[in-house]
Amino acid sequence: MSDNLSSEVDQKFTIVEAITDTGKKTIEIGEKILEQVQGELGDLLIFQQEHDNCFSDLVKISKTMEGEQRSLTSKVLTSKWDKKQHFLLIAKLQDKLKGMKEKFENEENEYFKTQEEVSNMKIQLNQKQQQLALRKMKSTTPKPSTTKPPTPKRVIPVPSTPKLTKSILKSTTPKRKRYDVPSQSPPLKKPPQKKNDADKTMDTDYDDEDSFWND
Repeated sequence: MSDNLSSEVDQKFTIVEAITDTGKKTIEIGEKILEQVQGELGDLLIFQQEHDNCFSDLVKISKTMEGEQRSLTSKVLTSKWDKKQHFLLIAKLQDKLKGMKEKFENEENEYFKTQEEVSNMKIQLNQKQQQLALRKMKSTTPKPSTTKPPTPKRVIPVPSTPKLTKSILKSTTPKRKRYDVPSQSPPLKKPPQKKNDADKTMDTDYDDEDSFWND
């Protein structure tokens, strides 16, 4: 019996210990939740303060807007609007705008003119630089001599008279007379005589030849 009682008591103590342990854990969890809730409550208080400030600002703005609206309505109601003066102001403004446009256009034209002048000056400068470079090139390159060599004077050679080493006079030898050798050919036959005078002359010629050969 005593053993049964002790075992039951032990079981009850273990149950009580378990319950106390769980109670402690729940208390710890509750404390943590309270801490979180307190932090969130602090944030909520800050948010509520900001909200109140915004609301007060809105009230102030609405009051100022209402006052300005009242002042504007009073000014509009009390002021006298002159139609002619309004149109005069518009015309003056239009004239000013025209003058500003004309001034802008003139300045724009002058700007383009200056740009053209600058571009022309650049072109001229480039041309001058090219000319200077060419002059430098020409000055460095040797120039061919343009002076002509002196033409030699034409001297006409005079033939020199040779010196006489021998006497010009030659020994004159007496020339021998040239005799014609009679040819070995037979004498020509006389042609038949004719009664004409021409034949007579021919006969006389042949007679002379015969006499020549006979001599």
